[in-house]
Amino acid sequence: MKTKISLFLTICIFSISFCCVSFAETIYLKNGNVVKAKIIERGPYYIITETNNIPHRYFDGQIDHIEEEGMDTSGIDFAQFEELGMPIEKAKLIVTLLNVSGVRRNMEQSIEQVIARAPEENRKHYEQLFNIDEIIERLIPLYDKHYSDADLNGVIAFYKSSAGIKTLEATPEIMKESVGVLIDYVKEKSTP
Repeated sequence: MKTKISLFLTICIFSISFCCVSFAETIYLKNGNVVKAKIIERGPYYIITETNNIPHRYFDGQIDHIEEEGMDTSGIDFAQFEELGMPIEKAKLIVTLLNVSGVRRNMEQSIEQVIARAPEENRKHYEQLFNIDEIIERLIPLYDKHYSDADLNGVIAFYKSSAGIKTLEATPEIMKESVGVLIDYVKEKSTP
């Protein structure tokens, strides 16, 4: 059992470095229209979405609110952090960071892979063992220790920017190609 848990944790840590996430948003406009699209750029007073490779710009005055995919926080007990002296808003910022950076999604995918590879008779046990919201609740104090509110807002803004989105999209490919470069390097250094 300890081996499987260690394996799971290793997979989670390894998969975090291969973040690849593309969030879709639901944008509620003040005129009553609802737009489901990927935000590709966030400016100081506008957002640009992309649908079928066609960009659309929406200004803050047109937008009522935006719901981002994967941002469900209903399973997280935020009151526990207030009891620890952490403002609830900061805990929510941390959860937002874990979502927009792809950490949550990668952990969920890793858990799904571990469960799928487990023997059929153990799957229910693993599903109960790996509760993503409980894992995130354990990570929140760690992020609180290392990030100020301003840091969190800055990193979240980065991941929501076109450069951040590009980073999330390109990193897995760069990591895959880096393995080949490393292998070639070792071969060159090993050959007399």
